[in-house]
Amino acid sequence: MAIYLFMADADPSLDAGYLAKRIGWCCELLGDLHAAKWWYGCAVEENPKIPAYVEARQRLDGISIAALIAP
Repeated sequence: MAIYLFMADADPSLDAGYLAKRIGWCCELLGDLHAAKWWYGCAVEENPKIPAYVEARQRLDGISIAALIAP
């Protein structure tokens, strides 16, 4: 992940979503699903026409912070 974060530093486009997808993948492997969902969302924002980006983001649709918010 350190390499992807280094490459993404100061790159506002995140290489059209590629780096965001890779960082999301690393986060997912590490078990940080909230971060993975956010990075996959960045990938989709940069390039919504890439099915792999959309599928990765949709796979984590159920990840929420609802349990952290007291009613």
